[in-house]
Amino acid sequence: MNERMYPIDFHWLVETALQDGFGIDDPVKLSAKPLDYLGHPLEVGLGIAAGPQTQLAQNLIAGYLAGARFFELKTVQTLDGEDLPVAKPCIDARDEAYNVEWSTELRVPDAMNEYIKAWVAIHILAKELSLGDPKAFVFNMSVGYTYEGITSKKIDDFLNGLIDASQTECFQDCLAQAEQLLPKLKHVTREDLANISPHICSSIALSTLHGAKPEEIEQIAGYLIEEKGLSTYVKCNPTLLGEAKVQALLKGLGFGRLAYDPDHFKNDLKIEDAEVMFHRLLDRARAKGVHFGVKLTNTFPVKNTDDVLEGDEKYLSGKALYPLSLSVAIELNKRFNGQLPMSYSGGADALSINQLFDCGIWPITVCTTLLKSGGYYRLSQMAKNLPQEVVSLDTAKMEALLEEVFSNPAYYSRPWVKKADYKVPLHQCGIAPCQDECPIHQDVDGYLEQMTKGNLDEAFDIILRDNALPAITGDCCYAYCESSCRRNHYDQPLEIRSAKAYITEKAHAKHLERIVTPEPNGRKVAIVGAGAAGMAAAWYFGQAGYSVDVYEATDRAGGILPYVVKSLKSHRRPIDLDLARIKALGVRFHMNHPVSSLDDLKADLKVLATGSQVTKKLLGEAPELEGTIKIGDMTRQKYSSVVQCMADAKELLELVSSQSRPVDRKTVVAKKGQLQLPVDLPQEGDRCLNCSSHCESCVDVCPNRANLAVDVGEPKREIVHVDALCNYCGNCEAFCPYDSRPYMEKFTVYRSQEDFQNSVQPGVFLGEPDKIRGERTKITDKLIEVLLSDEYAWLRDL
Repeated sequence: MNERMYPIDFHWLVETALQDGFGIDDPVKLSAKPLDYLGHPLEVGLGIAAGPQTQLAQNLIAGYLAGARFFELKTVQTLDGEDLPVAKPCIDARDEAYNVEWSTELRVPDAMNEYIKAWVAIHILAKELSLGDPKAFVFNMSVGYTYEGITSKKIDDFLNGLIDASQTECFQDCLAQAEQLLPKLKHVTREDLANISPHICSSIALSTLHGAKPEEIEQIAGYLIEEKGLSTYVKCNPTLLGEAKVQALLKGLGFGRLAYDPDHFKNDLKIEDAEVMFHRLLDRARAKGVHFGVKLTNTFPVKNTDDVLEGDEKYLSGKALYPLSLSVAIELNKRFNGQLPMSYSGGADALSINQLFDCGIWPITVCTTLLKSGGYYRLSQMAKNLPQEVVSLDTAKMEALLEEVFSNPAYYSRPWVKKADYKVPLHQCGIAPCQDECPIHQDVDGYLEQMTKGNLDEAFDIILRDNALPAITGDCCYAYCESSCRRNHYDQPLEIRSAKAYITEKAHAKHLERIVTPEPNGRKVAIVGAGAAGMAAAWYFGQAGYSVDVYEATDRAGGILPYVVKSLKSHRRPIDLDLARIKALGVRFHMNHPVSSLDDLKADLKVLATGSQVTKKLLGEAPELEGTIKIGDMTRQKYSSVVQCMADAKELLELVSSQSRPVDRKTVVAKKGQLQLPVDLPQEGDRCLNCSSHCESCVDVCPNRANLAVDVGEPKREIVHVDALCNYCGNCEAFCPYDSRPYMEKFTVYRSQEDFQNSVQPGVFLGEPDKIRGERTKITDKLIEVLLSDEYAWLRDL
């Protein structure tokens, strides 16, 4: 276990990006006329905020391939590398997001080298892969946190190195290695390499500590503008709004539970002081011939009241920060009448970025949304749809957008998605949470896919493999599947129950016409009770060829359902639909036929599906009788759900075997990262992520690309963790569907024998591939063989 990260050599960065795009299978190509950002071409006003996705070269490359064109590089300060204490895990992005990160975890010179390598690599990849104008992207520095630190030699060398990298050893080495790669490149020439500008950054974002005095903020910004000649954007804190405003906004969205230190509001920059200062800095920037603006906003510090992250305080981002940052934009724009340029990073995502851009706020950078399911892929949707025409800052539009927040459920606090209650397997992991959480394990992927294709009969057949009562469950199921659906990490869960009801309503009549009575197996089953459990048992046994008789004491099927389910009190159609289908199978229902003694039933198997009191009368003093099985509510001594009753019935025969259906990987990739609210129920399958065949969530959400999906010829790609690229941020744990930490439990590749020996995780040091830790399987041998191939040679060179 090693919490420090090791950079990848430049030539491996380029070669690996060309081979697999660091997990980005479908790089985004942009062709629109570039925008003008501070005199530089910019293909789209979308980028990545300073954070975990802009720390290493491969992170920046993955972001570019996914569609980002503006990169706010991870903040640097004098305290760096091993001297910088960072608690691990450091990210919690489950709903609203928190972190306890700070600046780069690399040494400042190493951070500069990562940015230089990414700069050169992106120029090459843009040309080689025809992704757009190789010059139309922007790197923006971010530094902190004090005047003394920013004017130190360490930070000054960093600034000078990115303002003009021509004399740096790293820039020269990248060009030399790039020239050696030319025989492998089809579209890049020596002239292209010669045209890569060494002037990497001409703009900067200034971060200061909470409580920094206005005089120091202005002193630093003035230094960056006048001494370094940099266009400078000051990062503002949400505390500019004042405590009352912040509290009201958070409470209005269900985040009133968040506690914070009131001293932040007392000590941080006040908006009145900011207004005066920003006017002066605008004047100083004009006099220097550069630009000044603000970056909205920093995170918001709150008290750490849970045990996910360490420390007394953590930093809020994501959807809870969005209304705060937008409100800061409104307050500043009112005071500056559209004359203070604003860039943005407070909780934007695909559902809000176009509206923000239409308010005149740009460029817009994202971070938290990329930490959630889909990861970097979320950039592609935003990049392809973001407008290309810059408009003036508009307070009225901002205020209207803020109002919309409070009517949009996406911005409210909501419960976390339930995980499976067991550990991730070492090999061939991946589950469909909807199917796993459902008591009868319905093939949700399967019937949604067929519904979307218009094959409603096939969809209904898939439902009936598992679900004996689709009409009833389409009406009143608890829908555990929806609460565990992975689309909860995106936008809204799939409307699974409604889809089931729709399919049943449309396909039921035709199914009755084509239903086939199974070949009799010569055995008889007697079922006592025609409630949910009894009806379900009748269907499952009838399908298996049993001769089935159901005995019900009342004149109607459905048991207690019409009395406890509100929708079934007023209409019995769902019960009648399911009953008609079960009867069509040949099951005989004997209504008004109470059973007083089990001896009266002549059958090979007797199934008791009645309430607990009736069951006690029938069984007498003996809790169990040979040839008699209890199912339904009587087994729990309390009311359960319809679907749980079906699960009891289904377990009697285990009629359904769960098989993975092959799904084209291109179909899955096309949906990754795409935020898409429900619109048309028959097309709901288009939103399904096909989790039963493809998960790889830990790969998508890893900022550092430390989790790989490796093809070893098995149905699912193998997840391999690369220890040298991981800083143990913990983000993959949040989005793994298992109760597990992939970065601590999946098969791991170590960079050295020492790291291998000092760890307890299953894995291998490729220098000694015969010595593995953990159970050796056939898949493990295939996996190591692939990892030793030329495709993964970069792993051995870390």
